[in-house]
Parts: sequence; C-alpha cells; structure tokens
Amino acid sequence: MAFVWARILVLVAGWAAALATALLSSSLLATPRLSVFLVSGGLWTCALLLD
Repeated sequence: MAFVWARILVLVAGWAAALATALLSSSLLATPRLSVFLVSGGLWTCALLLD
C-alpha cells in the first residue's frame, strides 16, 4: 500500500512542477499557461506510467 501512496505523491509532485513550469514560462516568455501546463503534466504522467 505504501508503494501506491508513493506513486500518487510523485504524480502530484510532477503536476506541481508542471504548474510551476507553466507559470514561469508564461511570465518569462509570454507563452500560454494552459498548454504548457497540460503538456508538461502529460509528459510527467507518461514518464511515470512507463517506469
């Protein structure tokens, strides 16, 4: 059961990092937040599922 909670924690941390990436890129490069957030979070989820 601890393994499942660890995976969920890593997934939430990845989406938090995706949010931080989207906010930072939006402020520095004037890119749209939602698309960067979804792409970053999607890549993180795919990497986690492939592990």
